Amino acid sequence: MNSQKLSQESICDQISDLIPAYALGATDPDERALVEANLARCPQAQEALTEYRAISENFLFSIPPATPPASLATRLQASLNAAPPAAEADHTARAGESKWWTQLTAWLTPRTWNASPLAALVVLVILVAGAVQLTRLSTQQAAILERMDAQTALLTQQGEVIQDQTAVLVLLSAGNAFRAELPAATGSDPAVTAAALYDPQGNRAFIYADGFPVLDANQTYQIWLIQGETRVSGGTFNVDHYGRGFHVLWNRETIGSFDAIGITTEPAGGSQAPTSNPVVRGQLTSGAPVYGQLP
Repeated sequence: MNSQKLSQESICDQISDLIPAYALGATDPDERALVEANLARCPQAQEALTEYRAISENFLFSIPPATPPASLATRLQASLNAAPPAAEADHTARAGESKWWTQLTAWLTPRTWNASPLAALVVLVILVAGAVQLTRLSTQQAAILERMDAQTALLTQQGEVIQDQTAVLVLLSAGNAFRAELPAATGSDPAVTAAALYDPQGNRAFIYADGFPVLDANQTYQIWLIQGETRVSGGTFNVDHYGRGFHVLWNRETIGSFDAIGITTEPAGGSQAPTSNPVVRGQLTSGAPVYGQLP
């Protein structure tokens, strides 16, 4: 089974090598028969053939028609009349086979392009192959850039998480951290809970949520610092599939100048003011000193 698979792959490789010439009708009968007998089992060769045909057709139709010189018929007739005997022609052919590279070089020189269809065919094959390769390289480059952007975004996110964790450790090590419980508000699932870790004299608070429902893509959770009837946004966050979330909020005023913290469900991107009842809410004034980490 493996040998059959390798044999088919080898045939497909041969087919792929012949595709540029086959698309232009430049294969000999044996090569053409090989391609047509196996093309259906070589998907990559089929794709390449489609690309080559599209490019070569556009290229050929873009070439303006040329009128042959009036003397061409006369020269052709003279060549036929002066044709060498069969033995001499055979000798000439054999000598020419040993000089094929010299002939190919001559065909590719500018002075003979207009008179050599084979030279034009060779150039066309090179141009088509180059165009196909350029298209594939462009596609590969776009995929690489997309992966690099995704990796950059992931590294940025990881860097932010590390910064948040470092800030929590600094707060805990300073010995002036307070913890306020944010229990489920009226009408919410009793299993929903959150906690706030903060320094009353500082400008940051660390919010840990647990048991929160996972929201749709068009919704988010938003934190509010509460002082009387005033609500100041502390930012938005989402939870993982376990219902857990972590957010660091910052405010110009010290956290201790506010009375409470609440969390509501808002449209994606957040709101200027709460548009729904709180999921959890807790008093900052009831916060107690804590030494340790969030649960």
